[in-house]
Amino acid sequence: MEVILAQNSGFCFGVKRAIEIALNEADKHKNSTKKIFTYGPIIHNDIVISELKSKGIEDYNSINSCPNNSETIVIIRSHGVGPLVYDELKNKNIEVIDATCPFVTKIHELAHEYSKTECTIIIFGDKNHSEVKGIVGWAGNNCHVVASIEDLENLNLKKDSKYVIFSQTTFDVSTFKILVEFLTKNGYNFKVFDTICPSTKLRQDEVFEISRKVSIMLIIGSKNSSNTKKLFNIASANCSKTYLIENLSDLEKINFLDVDIKTSKIGIGAGASAPEKIIQEVVEYVRNEF
Repeated sequence: MEVILAQNSGFCFGVKRAIEIALNEADKHKNSTKKIFTYGPIIHNDIVISELKSKGIEDYNSINSCPNNSETIVIIRSHGVGPLVYDELKNKNIEVIDATCPFVTKIHELAHEYSKTECTIIIFGDKNHSEVKGIVGWAGNNCHVVASIEDLENLNLKKDSKYVIFSQTTFDVSTFKILVEFLTKNGYNFKVFDTICPSTKLRQDEVFEISRKVSIMLIIGSKNSSNTKKLFNIASANCSKTYLIENLSDLEKINFLDVDIKTSKIGIGAGASAPEKIIQEVVEYVRNEF
């Protein structure tokens, strides 16, 4: 069976950077009394989280869970947070190490800048995702989060108002274009910043192309990962036998018997939180078994 591996797979720049920052802090303080935490899991991958825990780094979703003293270090994960989180950590005398992805930080800066204007901010993304919650924090009260045409229609936008558009870095590229086209066709007064991460675009484009020419498509990554789920949805639209797997044990549960192994092709893509080790294990398994 021919295996086609997407070249843009595995850790993205922001994830690599956040993990390196965390590991460097662990190494720097391995002989000290300081306690290191991440504000939420640094990435959506249990293997990496376990590795960090083995080095003394715990993750907490609530600032109240962290010890309130100068011996505590909190690492802000790549998804970023709103300004209130920084304020709370400062008030607790907690040292902050900021590992927010620079692409996310750029959105924070834009959101904060436009929150001071008369523009209403519209964010394309998942309102429940931690990255979007952070952006909303910087955007202030005059903002909305949308993920579909229906969401936009429900806002009852006004033609005489000004709007500015940002996007979650892992938002679906095709949906982004559809939403912008809707606003354009209906004559709304808006300025748009395409803040989808370049890595996201490359991954989505590549998975789209590969999934069009294979019999089976495997997407490696966490089921809790926004960018991984979007890759799965894109591939599923082209390939009916698309599977989301987190590790090799998930792969072993898939039935490959209903495809012609000799003539079939299998595509493999991976989200930004998938470690290279797991990707290679999956590739080697498929090549050796089929």
